[in-house]
Amino acid sequence: MTATTVAASDVHALLERRQQYSRDHLEEWMRPEERSVFSPYDRLGATAQGFTGRHEGRNPRGIVVF
Repeated sequence: MTATTVAASDVHALLERRQQYSRDHLEEWMRPEERSVFSPYDRLGATAQGFTGRHEGRNPRGIVVF
């Protein structure tokens, strides 16, 4: 085997390991986050009410909604 062939087989093995790792962990990565969407704002006193459209489509608290 030449050095080029060995290097190519090493690269191929590395790519196979990365693909296997991705397949093994895909379900974990796709799982939704467990924290509440509003949790950072709850500590600041905001509530979900500001996001429900009760105020004629306005956001009275000035919180950016993504």
